[in-house]
Amino acid sequence: MKERILREIDRLVRQFGTRNPYELADYLDLHLVKRTLPKGIVGVVAEVLEEKYILLDAALPDEEARYIVAHEIYHHIDNHPDYFSTQKGYWGNLYERGPDYFAAGLLIEEEPEWGETIMEFSARIGVPLKLVRIWHKDAA
Repeated sequence: MKERILREIDRLVRQFGTRNPYELADYLDLHLVKRTLPKGIVGVVAEVLEEKYILLDAALPDEEARYIVAHEIYHHIDNHPDYFSTQKGYWGNLYERGPDYFAAGLLIEEEPEWGETIMEFSARIGVPLKLVRIWHKDAA
């Protein structure tokens, strides 16, 4: 699964010339809509009348919003039903691993500097600590 995700990231970056999730969403015809979402839901990808949308909680800080947009792009690309993503437990965890790995691979373009902690690295590159841990756990 991880190799397939890395190939997909590489394909998107080569095709569109960007790692910016907002630009990628635009290129993929995913309309971004910021709204107050129900408790526990920070983002959803949906299709309404043949138009595709990423619904993003308007209260998210920028760092978190970039992560969620990247995460939802993967749900779109891999045709994951977001119904499962909103469920807690087995299905939610199963369907969230790939999108989180995709978001980490898309947003993390460099390695920590020598002596830099992962918390410092996360803050410096503006990527949530959760993604840095996912990315570096896999690299270890």
